[in-house]
Amino acid sequence: MLRLIAAFGFALALAACGPLPRPFQPDEKALDDNPLLRMADFGGVIVPPAFGLPEDQSRALAEAVAKSLREFDVPANVRAGNPRSLILDLQAERVAGRVRIAANLVDPQGTALADPHAEGAAPAAPDKIESWAALARPIAQAIVNAIKPAAVAARAAPAIHVAGVEGAPGDGGRALSRSLAFHLERVGLRIVDAPGPDVIDVVGTVAIANAGADTRRVSVNWRVRDSAGAELGRVDMQNPVPVQVLDRQWAELAFEIAGASADGIRDIAERFRIPAR
Repeated sequence: MLRLIAAFGFALALAACGPLPRPFQPDEKALDDNPLLRMADFGGVIVPPAFGLPEDQSRALAEAVAKSLREFDVPANVRAGNPRSLILDLQAERVAGRVRIAANLVDPQGTALADPHAEGAAPAAPDKIESWAALARPIAQAIVNAIKPAAVAARAAPAIHVAGVEGAPGDGGRALSRSLAFHLERVGLRIVDAPGPDVIDVVGTVAIANAGADTRRVSVNWRVRDSAGAELGRVDMQNPVPVQVLDRQWAELAFEIAGASADGIRDIAERFRIPAR
């Protein structure tokens, strides 16, 4: 069993039953470079208030779209971003009791990435975030689809089943599982909904321990197993995280943890690809 210690600014160990194609190399970096804390370096999606509506309604629509994106485990908000943020502009138009919404997603250089549309009955309470949920969700779904890898590449990849995560706070296990599935697709793996004879399972465990008055040590362990339950490899990471991040920003933190884990899990899955029958 070979254990390779990787550092992308965090403490991570990746173990597999044999050498991996791209072994990680040790690298000491400052805590500020820790991907478990580096939400500011991940741009996410900024959703400004929509054009074409009164101020309270335009903000409610933007908040609804941002909330729907977060439900897909994509960090999003209506406030200031950073130089890496994607911008999702919304234009709303009322026509005969209905609302048409045109969205435009651009990268920091202004390049158009997606332009989804939605149309439906005008909300009864348009100043309430929840009243826009039915119109916000298809826009969020289209944005998520636009930033995923090509389906053709995914079909040729090993089949991965994210079997779940134990130990995360609240519904954090679900958020972390969905974030990992998203990032594994991003790096070219194929995600399936159930285990099977030709499917690789990934099982996660989170442990949180006191590391000071305002800090907790977060440990995340991913075990990669074949369909018979034999362990193919492991990806482990741990770092101190401020309490307020755990309490208020778990979705963003889960997205970062999953993103930092995806390459190591892919390396194991590719090395120990289960042959098709």
